[in-house]
Amino acid sequence: MNKELEILNKLILTEKPEVSDAIVWLQGDRYDRGPKTLELFQRGFAPVILISGNNELIGPEKRVGENNISLSEMKAWLIEHGVDDEVIITESKSFNTRDQAVNVISLAKINDWRNLIVVGSWPHYQARYFLTFLKAIKELDWSGKVINQFCVIDATACPGGREQNAQVLTGVEFNKIRKYLTLGHQVEPKEGIDYLRNNILS
Repeated sequence: MNKELEILNKLILTEKPEVSDAIVWLQGDRYDRGPKTLELFQRGFAPVILISGNNELIGPEKRVGENNISLSEMKAWLIEHGVDDEVIITESKSFNTRDQAVNVISLAKINDWRNLIVVGSWPHYQARYFLTFLKAIKELDWSGKVINQFCVIDATACPGGREQNAQVLTGVEFNKIRKYLTLGHQVEPKEGIDYLRNNILS
């Protein structure tokens, strides 16, 4: 599986943004994902920014090795950088990546969104989020498309609020993928590879 995950990660790195209905800023790594979210919005790739996460598992004492910021802090950062409050949607019921996938895709169906740009972090996190979202797409029977965009973290650097560097966290996240596959929360890496080759990179 490691080989397939490495292939998937490399393919994700080659993705280009596409005009979409919303840009999704996934909570995590503090403000690291903010500049990419802002850049995509300012370049006109979508008229709406959706922030997804929760306001409870934040701060240094909630999750081992993490120190996340609140959704209100994420929203305030966007407003401080010129984004109108009216185009920011907050989804605050997600306590993990699985929740984010289900809740974001549910909102996409409600709003009749066809394309979503989802902003996470590469190399350590993007593959796990992506496989989780593909599972939710199948379960909720959404016919739209998810496009990967991300902040790139140097392998030797620690993402925002993290105690380990991106290289170490990539191994941690790949192990999580194996675990959550057994729980049925994700699709297989090969399905992610095929999705990119058939829908995004073709």
